[in-house]
Amino acid sequence: MGGAMSLPTARIVAPLSFAINFAAQQYGMLYASPNMKEVSDSNYSPFTPWPYSIAIFFGPQQILQLAYLYNLVFASDAKREDQAVDYAPYYVAGNMLIATWLGFWSTGGWLGSFICCALNTGSQAHYVYTRLDTTSSTNRLTYFTSCTFYGIGVFDVLHSGAVAFYRTIPPSALVQAATGLGFIGLASVSTPTVGACLVYDLLGLAAGQSGTWQLLLGAFAVATGGIVATKARQVGF
Repeated sequence: MGGAMSLPTARIVAPLSFAINFAAQQYGMLYASPNMKEVSDSNYSPFTPWPYSIAIFFGPQQILQLAYLYNLVFASDAKREDQAVDYAPYYVAGNMLIATWLGFWSTGGWLGSFICCALNTGSQAHYVYTRLDTTSSTNRLTYFTSCTFYGIGVFDVLHSGAVAFYRTIPPSALVQAATGLGFIGLASVSTPTVGACLVYDLLGLAAGQSGTWQLLLGAFAVATGGIVATKARQVGF
């Protein structure tokens, strides 16, 4: 996928994909009936988050995306980030997949919504772990945009996947263990920015749950945060 999009094409389709996804999310939150929160509330699962946790993340991440798009579209060749164009196909695909997710989510198409989230999160993971230069100080906008897009994608795929396949409350011991090991394992191989997003994911999930499961999610957040802090100190972040 990477490298398949020219700069002129990226300058058109990347902002267009942002506009489509932004409009879809606004419609889903404010005008759809049922809206995204109502759908989530009526399909409660072990990975249903606090209703406003995604909205809180959404605002700053949109500003970050606008900064990335400004650099991509308006910066001269000398000032444009090296990886901005390379990331553009993944960015466009992510926006379109999440916009499509809303259509499935609003109409009870649980499998379709999960597939959209899984494809988005998988493609963002591929970029972050295999193509993103995490050492260059000249690619900071692309770095933060891609890492946060992937980080919140983990949140999305768990939520949609649980609604589609697993609604048992409380979750089984196997699901609990897999959740803790999964987040801790991801944090150990990820950048501090991705790790911080994973901690946020866990806190958002914990705030939406109750009882022992809520406490476990909080403990996972603390453990994951410890790994992130250690890695951040090691790289001087």
